[in-house]
Amino acid sequence: MRALRLSPLDTWVSQRQSGMAHANFFRGGYDEVSLWATMALQGAPDAHYAMRITAASHALAGRIEPAQKAIARLGS
Repeated sequence: MRALRLSPLDTWVSQRQSGMAHANFFRGGYDEVSLWATMALQGAPDAHYAMRITAASHALAGRIEPAQKAIARLGS
């Protein structure tokens, strides 16, 4: 969070946002994962690391349709 606040226009912002998504994933905060991963994908639409964590968090939260869409996006 501190890095994002200090340098919001950094070229690595999407990686930091993805890192926040991963951190929330491992603590079980699947709704937070979706928020951070969505922000990461806005900055880097082809980022597989963000798509993978999105698919996994949706699946574990029981949101099957969004999980399937994320998986399909990975395959394209």
